[in-house]
Amino acid sequence: MKQFAKLGTYFLILLFLSSCAKGKKNQDGELLTLLSLLQIPKGISVEFSGGSSASQNQRSNESNESNRVQAMYFGQLRIYAHSYQPEKGKELYSVSINKPGEAKPVLNWTTAVILDEVFNSAGNSVKDNLIQNSEVVNIESWMDPSILKYVNSRFQTYLNEVTNYKIDFLELNIYRAGLILDNVFFNYVTGTQNETKNYLYKYPEYSSLPMTAFQSSAAGGLLFCDACDTDLASASVILLARREHIDSTLFVKMNFRDYVTWDYDLEYSRTVSDKERNILESLVKHQRIVHYGRGFLRLIVIPADLPVVSRDGSGISPEDLAIRIKFDLTKVVDFDPSKTDLSIPKITFARDANSVPMGLSVEVIDKSKK
Repeated sequence: MKQFAKLGTYFLILLFLSSCAKGKKNQDGELLTLLSLLQIPKGISVEFSGGSSASQNQRSNESNESNRVQAMYFGQLRIYAHSYQPEKGKELYSVSINKPGEAKPVLNWTTAVILDEVFNSAGNSVKDNLIQNSEVVNIESWMDPSILKYVNSRFQTYLNEVTNYKIDFLELNIYRAGLILDNVFFNYVTGTQNETKNYLYKYPEYSSLPMTAFQSSAAGGLLFCDACDTDLASASVILLARREHIDSTLFVKMNFRDYVTWDYDLEYSRTVSDKERNILESLVKHQRIVHYGRGFLRLIVIPADLPVVSRDGSGISPEDLAIRIKFDLTKVVDFDPSKTDLSIPKITFARDANSVPMGLSVEVIDKSKK
């Protein structure tokens, strides 16, 4: 860490010297911004990768069809890490979770924010982002620095209190996903007034591509799989779960009897054990209490190796941790004509032998061991 600090200092000195020709106000502004960024504490670092998981030889032999997807689009994306702590959970961000006069609820979970702008609803960090083929993106680069500093500082303070934080579920809360495929942008528009909106304004190299709206046909859509009723026009959640909690991939749907009283049933795609049911129902109730994300109407729960973040040596320190979530874009779409028809357009994500969609896999990186 000392070496990184020295490098950061050297970088600032070099930047200052290179900007001597500029006015003093510009110099001061740049230096203050950089100093602010260097002072941001580390939270739970998540990276997205759009690269193929195949070897170099395998990639060279891949068909042209497998290379048709150029990028995956997230209209809105929020990411949270949930730690199961029965009756010892804590609200980290001073978000009101009870009405005036109500007793403060006992929490069974502590949730750490990784990507969200609940503290700045006008921000664009969670909106209109791409994962491109063969690209690795640190999610922190999408966050507004002031919000990143706030949420990471809160997490660091909590971590210093408890010394370790076991990530039981990593939540990817997705709204309006899309794809760039065959040089066409397939997307859900948010209303007729936005059919000509430039959703790719952050990516000039793609902003001139033609856009096709999924809802241009009643049969259109972007589906997680052909057998699960999960269309990414609405809020859908990928829950990466510790393997001790969930044995195999599971699709869950909330069926409401009464929205006002929040009376619902959870419908599962397979038989679940009491242990699986209990922890999922507990997390769904927690999400309702703390009002994060866009709700849990549809869940795709995928077993994964998730880390413990720690200060006591029982896991990986925040400074050394990176959770890399890989979307293999060469395997993301099922091009079977009965499942994907671009003329409608309808696109279905492919699933592997374990029913995991989107070419998704997880790698936990400990930088101290590299």
